Amino acid sequence: MTHDAKNLMEKEEYCVKEEIVIGNGTDDIIITGESAESVQEVIQQLNSKFALKDLGDLHYFLGIQVTKTKDGGLVLTQQKYIGELLTKVDMVGCAACHTPLPSTTNITVLGGASFNDPGLYRSVIGSLQYLTITRRKICYCINKLAQFVQSPLDSHWRMVKRVLRYLSSTASYGLHIKSDTDQNTAIKIVAYNDSDWAGDPDVRKSTSGYCVFVGSNLVSWVLRKQTAVTRSSTEVEYRSMADTVAELI
Repeated sequence: MTHDAKNLMEKEEYCVKEEIVIGNGTDDIIITGESAESVQEVIQQLNSKFALKDLGDLHYFLGIQVTKTKDGGLVLTQQKYIGELLTKVDMVGCAACHTPLPSTTNITVLGGASFNDPGLYRSVIGSLQYLTITRRKICYCINKLAQFVQSPLDSHWRMVKRVLRYLSSTASYGLHIKSDTDQNTAIKIVAYNDSDWAGDPDVRKSTSGYCVFVGSNLVSWVLRKQTAVTRSSTEVEYRSMADTVAELI
């Protein structure tokens, strides 16, 4: 939203009694609120000052497809985005794979020949990172493979292609956001965290991650390499817990 539009929304004549959330993505805007009447009121107020085109219910936004469920929830997928990515690397119709990477895979910076197109590797990794918006299960492997964007090896590219094969066979998977049906029950915020210890074979740093649930909905998840080498598994867990608490606060 532009600065002028923000100022207009703060004026009394543009205030509504219910909470309204506006998401802005370049030329596209998502407006949602507690009732359809309040949302329509905001649209009309904005349309009186700016040229708007109301496209109705949300179906597609910034590469994310939105599908309503019968119980009032939403399913967020990136099936079209995955199809475009597979076309980019000429892997449409590739053989299916049931897991992104084997659990015993040891990814290292050493060993094997350099990949002949580092620019393609970086581009695909960037696209895969955007896919983690709805595909949380690939966060770990993408985090690992993204650590080699400066000098990727052929072995790293083979792993990227395996992730793409997995996505090809699970393109319809996504993130399910359920509606809160029981208004009388307090919504709980629950967080989980975990980490390894010195899991990086090259620099001996640990990797930690967490996920946060609001009610039954997963709303936040992060997986990253820790910034310092830790001297014990206890220190690793405390660092991971501190990151989780910071997210909750």
